[in-house]
Amino acid sequence: MKAMLWILAIFAAAVGITLAAKPDFGYMIVVYPPYKVELSLNFFVLMTLGFFFFLYVFMRLATSMIALPERAREYHKKRAEERGREYMRDAISCYFEGRFTKAERLRFPRSKRTNLPESMA
Repeated sequence: MKAMLWILAIFAAAVGITLAAKPDFGYMIVVYPPYKVELSLNFFVLMTLGFFFFLYVFMRLATSMIALPERAREYHKKRAEERGREYMRDAISCYFEGRFTKAERLRFPRSKRTNLPESMA
């Protein structure tokens, strides 16, 4: 139903634009010697709106790309915290189940065991 309403709205907008563009209000002449370009006013307005739309999309894309390294750092930090919580939860579960060796291994994952005393590693 929602898709049907969107399609109906798009068709209504197309009909509205067509009716608004039907009366030809004139032409626009762009002169850049030795060139001369004559455009209908409707086409010029359409080109101007299209230009600003693509400029807007380009700017959004550029800002997204600039912010991408920070978002990647945040994602990796969040993922590491989630992994740590998961190890801790599993370690606590193993501890209460009586599997102390596995609980100790899960509490200190291999990547973090490098600076532990040899009795714990």
